[in-house]
Amino acid sequence: MKWRQGSAICALLVSLSSVIAAQDGTAITPRTVQLSPSLPNDPVKIVKVMLDGTEVKPGMQAWPADKPGVPFQGGDDWYNHLTVVLKNISPKKIVCGGVNVIFLGLGDGTPNHPMVGEQTSVGQRPEHGQYSGITGRKLEEPPRDAILVEPGQEFRVQAVSPDRLEGVKETIESRQPVPSIASIRVGLSTVYFEDGTKWAANLYYRPDFRAKGKYVVISRKEFDNYGQEASQ
Repeated sequence: MKWRQGSAICALLVSLSSVIAAQDGTAITPRTVQLSPSLPNDPVKIVKVMLDGTEVKPGMQAWPADKPGVPFQGGDDWYNHLTVVLKNISPKKIVCGGVNVIFLGLGDGTPNHPMVGEQTSVGQRPEHGQYSGITGRKLEEPPRDAILVEPGQEFRVQAVSPDRLEGVKETIESRQPVPSIASIRVGLSTVYFEDGTKWAANLYYRPDFRAKGKYVVISRKEFDNYGQEASQ
């Protein structure tokens, strides 16, 4: 009898919380975060994902099936409340880096149904990296505070930059309602280092000063020695 009474009370509390949420106008839906897999050449690793200061447990993109993350409650714009904590695991100081976010369920990556994503960075690119390697024209980017992340240090990036939030919402709404976004995938974006080198998509690069914005792929050994060679 006591067990039944306890169950009834729990059910009542859940019902009341749902009513309160509905009256407050806030939709509370289970959400999940998934991480792209780490690769051997990654100079940075994702160490934590936070929702309004509380850590969530992400899953992992894997084969043959993705590993699900632990669901958590979030409102319609929950992805705007996510902060990704990154750690510099390279031997060099980082001046710019960030994350890529893919909104899962909006597309399968085919030409007719491209995936919807967003890139957010902190810090400032080196002068050479502020130009397009294709056109040579200077890139238009919002002003950002400079950073200098020492090896072993952590830094934080918002999943969606505040200045891009409205644009992201419009893109999502062109496919389906914003509240339907239940899961996102987070991976690393391009990382720039103090000595002018950069990393992107598991490859290291050095600047090719013959053309603005152009870079040349180098080996990990060349990357490690680049700053020393440039100073000699």
